Amino acid sequence: VQNQSGKINVKEVYGEIRVPILADMFLVDEFSVEAGARYSDYSTIGGLLNYKFGAQYSPFDWMKFRAIYNKAARAPSIVELFLNGDQGFPSYVDPCNATPGRSPAALAICQAQAPLIDFSSFQQINSQVQAFAFGNPDISEETAKTFTAGVVLTPNLGIGRFSATVDYYKIKIEDIITGFGAGFFLNQCYFAGDPAACDRITRDPGTGQVTAINTATGNSGTYKSSGVDLALNYVAPFADLGLGIPGRIRFQELFSWTEEISFGGANFSGVTGGGIGGTFPEFKSTMTLAYDSDDFTAQMRWNWQSDVEDAVLCNIGENCAEDLKGLSYFDLSLRKKIGDNFELTGIVQNLFNQQAEKTAGGFFNEGGTNIAYFNPVILGRYFTIQAKVKM
Repeated sequence: VQNQSGKINVKEVYGEIRVPILADMFLVDEFSVEAGARYSDYSTIGGLLNYKFGAQYSPFDWMKFRAIYNKAARAPSIVELFLNGDQGFPSYVDPCNATPGRSPAALAICQAQAPLIDFSSFQQINSQVQAFAFGNPDISEETAKTFTAGVVLTPNLGIGRFSATVDYYKIKIEDIITGFGAGFFLNQCYFAGDPAACDRITRDPGTGQVTAINTATGNSGTYKSSGVDLALNYVAPFADLGLGIPGRIRFQELFSWTEEISFGGANFSGVTGGGIGGTFPEFKSTMTLAYDSDDFTAQMRWNWQSDVEDAVLCNIGENCAEDLKGLSYFDLSLRKKIGDNFELTGIVQNLFNQQAEKTAGGFFNEGGTNIAYFNPVILGRYFTIQAKVKM
């Protein structure tokens, strides 16, 4: 464990205003605008100005249109600035390995680092390398611009309560604060010829093996995301339906369309794979149907997500035989209140025992399947029982 120290001083001033413009007019139940701003003065990166502008318009009391634009920034944290050499052992591939594709420029750097070694037949002996992670006191803030616009509907249907929201969002984050790992500095040294990156790599002059790499935090890359979120809610007491049954019926639908989720210049909407950090279905839905009373609840939930391409085996955006078909599974929960002080809840997740499938790309994951994609059903059907006692 390395000794480390650092501090951040910040001073901030913030203001927000909301101004009603029109109300109680023909086709104008309400029209208002809002704005806000925050100025932050950091001892590490200097001044930041964040702000927002928004508006709301309701032609009727059951319909509201809304939109807001934000400019935001995140200052680097104390760990990202001052981390002092935490040890790790990431996997790596040594560019000095004797392979048919090894470049002469890379070989020259290898030879300069360990002049006594014959790199014509050299091979690394370990699949992992010792790495020490350092912060970077010179990194700057990451910045974001976000825009959302949508509509809220709360019409009176005469029976029960209904609401719906539809929102479009668009997000862009630039100069992302990220960790540059061992692979990054190996590539920068041997393929880009960056002397500063080579200085981070320690190679044993007697064996030629890499013994340590100093990694770092920095600003790099752009993240973009856009899409549409839909939510429907309906609650109806059975008394409103003319039925002599206690309690109420409840329905909810949450639906999302991911138009874009990109980093590194590629859109990963509809793609899965460990190398991209997870699974990003283009369409997702969670539908819930439930019965509620004072002492009993029964709820069924249907979870669905659309087909995805396997980033390991497919060229993104092309038809591919290794596409994973849409995943669908159900969860059931039952709650029963017994007396005034005891409540019992039972949950069955993955009710119909949907199974994870073997995938060609699963060779790279434990269990021979795509864990990122099949995680909700990886254990098959399983049960949870909860008890709550009031004393």
